[in-house]
Amino acid sequence: MKETQVSSNIRQEIKHLKLNWHFTNLCNMRCAFCYAAKNSTKPNLFAIADKLKDFTFINLVGGEPTLHKDYSALVKYLATNHKVSVVSNGTKFLLNNDIFTTTLQYCETIGISIDSVCTKTNILLGRSYGSKRAISENEYLWLCKRIKESGKRLKINTVVNSFNVDEDMNDFIEKAKPDVWKIFQVLPIEGYNTKAICITDSEFKSFIQRHKRHSHIMQIEDNHCMTNSYIMLDSLGRFFNNIGGKYTYSQSVLDNGICVMDIFRSMNYDIQAYNNRYLIGAQNLHSTDSV
Repeated sequence: MKETQVSSNIRQEIKHLKLNWHFTNLCNMRCAFCYAAKNSTKPNLFAIADKLKDFTFINLVGGEPTLHKDYSALVKYLATNHKVSVVSNGTKFLLNNDIFTTTLQYCETIGISIDSVCTKTNILLGRSYGSKRAISENEYLWLCKRIKESGKRLKINTVVNSFNVDEDMNDFIEKAKPDVWKIFQVLPIEGYNTKAICITDSEFKSFIQRHKRHSHIMQIEDNHCMTNSYIMLDSLGRFFNNIGGKYTYSQSVLDNGICVMDIFRSMNYDIQAYNNRYLIGAQNLHSTDSV
């Protein structure tokens, strides 16, 4: 098969895939489980964006996306050709109405990272900002209400780890009414976080079982289904992949003479595993019946 045919086939295959663009490493929180790079970079975001035309769905992540000085401009720029979503810790939405308004206008799905609504837990976990200030339950509920009222899709992301594994979030989820509750088993990545925050598969299943009344909105992701199944781009424009608890990186889409489809293909993402992540919730929930 000719190279042009291969690239054309790949373009068709990726139409349904969501690209998670970690376009900034900046963050105002220091979560113990975080696997985002901490080095400072100053990429040409709009030049990278121009290379991503074959991706329909782009999810802006970080770091904390809303801290970047060009966040609002980038969201507007991408929204002209892509379906844009974002995952945020919510601090800037509370502190800067212009940023929140822009997000509500141009993003189709807005994800808020909420691992706990207990101030003590969040401070221990590092999900706090300023002088150890954690977002309160009422503030989280206000954010969720604004997003729902705007008509946009609300997603809550929760990373289950050694700090929050025994908590009960049922009442909060009932009040917040997310369209999707994405629940992750904390993923250890060599060089980025520590095994001290890890939990057993049994502990993770117990957390899921405790919240099974929300099974209709759950997307459950354990360590196995997160491996090699996320399409990720870093702040330098490099595709990267999680294999065996380590990251591998491609060349940058900005490198001279680079074909984006060729370097995407070289990463060998497991597309079947990607698709399975959206089915795994019901399977995992069913498997907790014996826990």
